[in-house]
Amino acid sequence: LKGLRGVFNQIGLQRLKSEVTDMLPPIRVPVRVRLDGRQAELYRQMAEGWCVSLRSMTDRDFKVRAREVLPHMTRLLQIASHPALLGDQIHEDALAKVAVLDELLEEAGDQKVLIWDVYPMLLDRLTARYATEYGAVCVHGQKTERHITEALKRFNEDPSCRVMCCSLLAFGEGMNLQAASVSIFHGIGWRYEKIVQAMARIDRLGQSNRCTMYFLLGVNTIEEYVFDQMLRKHLLQAVITGANDEWEMSNMTRQQWLDILKPA
Repeated sequence: LKGLRGVFNQIGLQRLKSEVTDMLPPIRVPVRVRLDGRQAELYRQMAEGWCVSLRSMTDRDFKVRAREVLPHMTRLLQIASHPALLGDQIHEDALAKVAVLDELLEEAGDQKVLIWDVYPMLLDRLTARYATEYGAVCVHGQKTERHITEALKRFNEDPSCRVMCCSLLAFGEGMNLQAASVSIFHGIGWRYEKIVQAMARIDRLGQSNRCTMYFLLGVNTIEEYVFDQMLRKHLLQAVITGANDEWEMSNMTRQQWLDILKPA
């Protein structure tokens, strides 16, 4: 790793933020949420059904049908996020994640908050939920350019607008959203680089407050596995680049490092 870091330092064109500023690193908090009720039952049924299918396959069958895995895993991610993504009529009030989201927004006080997810329909529903109390606005790829411009202006300039729901896929890059100091990842999707870019919308040079990032993860769901893989990538990247203030690396155990560095 020391040799790899040396190579990176020779060819890297970008300096680490920690090299050019005394900003405190963001606080990153995985929030484990236990699904319950209908959501938990829907998840259990789909997970068990797919397990039965996998066990019935030979290795040869699996190679032929390997492309079926990702769509099934994506459906599990969708149920863990919000069953309405698969057409279920469950209301937000019945979802444990939304209850935690309500609490985090209340705890944020006067701080502005970004809520991130992948799916436009879900972002619209969350925006409607928080429009009255927090003046929530929404940006995603299905909104018009005019709507997006107005939403960004209001979020950045209007003190009564304290929440913006954002798409990880469409708005994780290029925007300066330093009016916010809290990001809540209601859903995380599959793509690690999208999470990194989304975090950088508020944790950037010029930010006057220490940022907090919350990741809402369904307990015993595929979300925990995806998040752990993202964490592994982030830690390995930090080791190579020398960004050793990230992700509480000093608190890592020996076994955690061995798990991170072993081949996947």
